[in-house]
Amino acid sequence: MTSIGSLAAAMHLPAAATDRVAKNAKVPIYVNYLVIRRVRQAVLCLLILSLCSLSGCCKSFDPPTKWEDAQSRVWVTASWAGPYDWTVLSHWKSVTQPNISEAETLLRTTAVISITGPEAQRLVGEFSPPGGKQTPYLLRAVGDGRGIFPLQLAIRPDGNVWVGGGANSKCPVPMRRQPVVAWLERMPKKEYVTFYVNRD
Repeated sequence: MTSIGSLAAAMHLPAAATDRVAKNAKVPIYVNYLVIRRVRQAVLCLLILSLCSLSGCCKSFDPPTKWEDAQSRVWVTASWAGPYDWTVLSHWKSVTQPNISEAETLLRTTAVISITGPEAQRLVGEFSPPGGKQTPYLLRAVGDGRGIFPLQLAIRPDGNVWVGGGANSKCPVPMRRQPVVAWLERMPKKEYVTFYVNRD
């Protein structure tokens, strides 16, 4: 028969056994702490990545790009007004990179100048000019400084010309002067030069 004393002794574990039980009880708590900490870190990383994707992690322009962007703003005009009666211009071409500096000099004080056929050919390179009464004109234009999005040219019934540049971006887009040669029937009285960034 088991005595009451022996039962009481069995109910009290040795000190070493008690320490092992206490340590084992703390292990799940420590593991849970590590799991929660890692989950929080992962959530924080995802949040940072999400913010970067929304903002595009925009970077500032380097000095040369910033300077060219500022110079391009001089060429940008107020947008046109009135009804939309524009017709897309198809007979035009951008001035080639080696000749941009010369074209910028010619357009320093005016937005549009009349040029000869040989001059146009030299500025834009190989191009088949249209027939009829159309003659070449050198025009100001401002485009995407990264060279991704193309320019668009349009003309109104009164002969005024609109040269539109732009881009799709969440971040600021640098502008760049990009003169063009367009074949027109008469000298435009007004040229609109615009640049728009769609941030949707």
